[in-house]
Amino acid sequence: MNPGRLIPSLLLATGTVGAAKNGPEVAAKITDTIKIVLVRYELAQLAQTYDRDAVLNLPIPKPGDQDRFSNWVRECLKAGGGRDVALDLWETAYRFDWASGVKVMRSVGPDKQPGPCATNQEQQGVDDLCEIVGERK
Repeated sequence: MNPGRLIPSLLLATGTVGAAKNGPEVAAKITDTIKIVLVRYELAQLAQTYDRDAVLNLPIPKPGDQDRFSNWVRECLKAGGGRDVALDLWETAYRFDWASGVKVMRSVGPDKQPGPCATNQEQQGVDDLCEIVGERK
């Protein structure tokens, strides 16, 4: 099942329950947690597609070329409701660059500010959400 189909229901349910019982701050935290899970899923899909395309010698974007990367993301992902899939769920552009000698695809996360990468293994102090792709430099 595609988790993207659950977004409207999850956002409505968690936002409504959270706001009614515990205030807007808790509702925002719950909503951001759901968005983090969904953005990690999209980043994982992009990383798998990138690695597959590289093996098949298909055209792939280079780190730092934001326009080409955004267009490539739009070709790879689909979303309903007219959402621009080149933007994460906080409406900031997915990025593709080098970090510590590896290529990473990233979302700047809920704070919408660039910062250090947090991988799926790092649950505390999450800043940017990142997926490593391709070979190490």
